[in-house]
Amino acid sequence: MDSSQQLPQNPTQRSQPHKAATDVICARLKKRADFKRLSSARRAHGRGFSVAMKAQIPSALPQASLDARIGFTVTKQCGNAVARNRIRRRLKEAMRLDGQAMTQSGHDYVIFGRREALSEDFARLRSRLASAIASLHQSPSVSSSSNPTPKPAAASI
Repeated sequence: MDSSQQLPQNPTQRSQPHKAATDVICARLKKRADFKRLSSARRAHGRGFSVAMKAQIPSALPQASLDARIGFTVTKQCGNAVARNRIRRRLKEAMRLDGQAMTQSGHDYVIFGRREALSEDFARLRSRLASAIASLHQSPSVSSSSNPTPKPAAASI
């Protein structure tokens, strides 16, 4: 073995493999009740996904779990199991890379994958996901009921 190819003597000097699958950025949504609760939540859409966000219910959660929670779902209409898993993996990786900066504690998020996520450029997918989540955190527009506009008077005949 060549001297330039020798392994380091100290095992701590070895480079550690990247643990993408085990990096935990946020808690995961796994229960059906959590997904159903977010079915009526605010949504934002991007090419390849939709994102739903809703504030967590503090009384229904343990004390220390007000971190952001994220769930992923991809329906069978998106393709076979291989395609669905690839979509889910791409969205998970985008959240793993940018999730801490995008999400806010005390909120639940569900990301609905679409078939277009397979063909979308990954950098563009990440930026669109970030902008979709940011748009959900923008203050909702003032509803017309709190600021009524005068209605025109009915024409009398």
